Amino acid sequence: MPGFKRITDLPIAGAIAGDELVEISQPSATIRISATGISAAASDNSFNDAGAGFLTAGFLPGDRVQVTGFAATDNNIVAGVVVSVTAEKIVIGGGPVIADEAAGATVTIAKWTSRRIDLNSAVENTAAVLANTAKAGNATHTGDVTGSVALTIANGVVSNAKLANMVGPSIKGRLTSTGSPQDLSGTQLTTMLDTFTEALKGLVPAPGTASGAFLRDDGTWAVPAGGGGGGGITDGDKGDVTVSGSGATWTIDAGAVGNSKLADMSTARFKGRATAGSGAPEDLTPEQATALLDTFVGSGVSHKKGLVPSPGATPGTARYLREDGTWQEPPGGGGGSPQTQSIIVAVGDENTAPSAGAAKVTFRMPYAFTLTAVRASLTNTQTSGAIFTADINENGTSILSTKLTIDNNELSSVTAAVAPVISDASLADDAEITIDIDQIGDGTATGLKVMLIGYPT
Repeated sequence: MPGFKRITDLPIAGAIAGDELVEISQPSATIRISATGISAAASDNSFNDAGAGFLTAGFLPGDRVQVTGFAATDNNIVAGVVVSVTAEKIVIGGGPVIADEAAGATVTIAKWTSRRIDLNSAVENTAAVLANTAKAGNATHTGDVTGSVALTIANGVVSNAKLANMVGPSIKGRLTSTGSPQDLSGTQLTTMLDTFTEALKGLVPAPGTASGAFLRDDGTWAVPAGGGGGGGITDGDKGDVTVSGSGATWTIDAGAVGNSKLADMSTARFKGRATAGSGAPEDLTPEQATALLDTFVGSGVSHKKGLVPSPGATPGTARYLREDGTWQEPPGGGGGSPQTQSIIVAVGDENTAPSAGAAKVTFRMPYAFTLTAVRASLTNTQTSGAIFTADINENGTSILSTKLTIDNNELSSVTAAVAPVISDASLADDAEITIDIDQIGDGTATGLKVMLIGYPT
């Protein structure tokens, strides 16, 4: 090419002073386009913009352009010459060969612009040089290191992890003179520490060859008066302790440990052991101690003294512990223990057969009374017909949910197939009581009596 020279054909430059002018090519900040609608066509070596923005962006024939963003490497050109340009198409010449590629990626086409700059400014303003200059001036130094050109490790930041590795077992120190710390062995460290004397705390001195010796408070080894081997203690009774085996065995005498020699106990505790199995005594709470004691078992083959059994969760004051180990309400009576009483009422005479009907007998309660049972009896039985049935009323209302019955050929309700059931056991003082005969059988029964069994309340 006329007038074209290779760089090797140029003469060698003189010494660089830094004020030389150099030409720099940069992608234009204004003559450029970025869009996702730009495709590449191999048929005419062109780029095509679906948005028709090439002329608006300022591109002209003869411009050198940089293309980036295509997936195909061939289409991302460093420098291509614009042969022709329309709003929709730029045709590239000058060497780059374009491959077919559909639009979709964000593609940027920018015109190369040339600028001049002196060499010093060009070098100083590169990103790498600026970053290194900032580091040298300590603009980015943080953490453990401070200072500008001369860097200093901050006090207190060098942890164990940041120290050089040590060979174990060893310890940091220094044996002689001033200098860097050293990793000392146990033997080296021992030589540096003080030895115990009467004036200094320190390491126990070497014992020498004497047997049975003890270290004295003056820092020397000596055999105490009375002999060695057993600490100078001869066998025998030494008060609370008996020594045997030439001083090797010390045994606490039986009965020597009184309460005052035991470890202190918390208030309201007992010595014992609640944990299963053999082991050291424990300080038990009242609840733990109670759990260890037997519970009272009532009279009989298995009777046993012991703790009063729990009365249950229902509050009250009417129940008492019986000798069979159960809590029961005692029958009426004086002396604090109610005694059972019976109120017996004759309904008619001994020889006249009664008829069915209400209020065959009426009377009033002499005092408040708690029923525990009711009974009826006959002097003469009936042999057939409906079962003989009687009822008891308090102020006109029955106190029985199942009435009193006397079966045929029987004299008492005790032997009846169906027992009476009391629905109201509390009879009020001066309450009106009436006896009804609900039904009779063949009419041969005579001498009806009704019994109210219980205790005054």
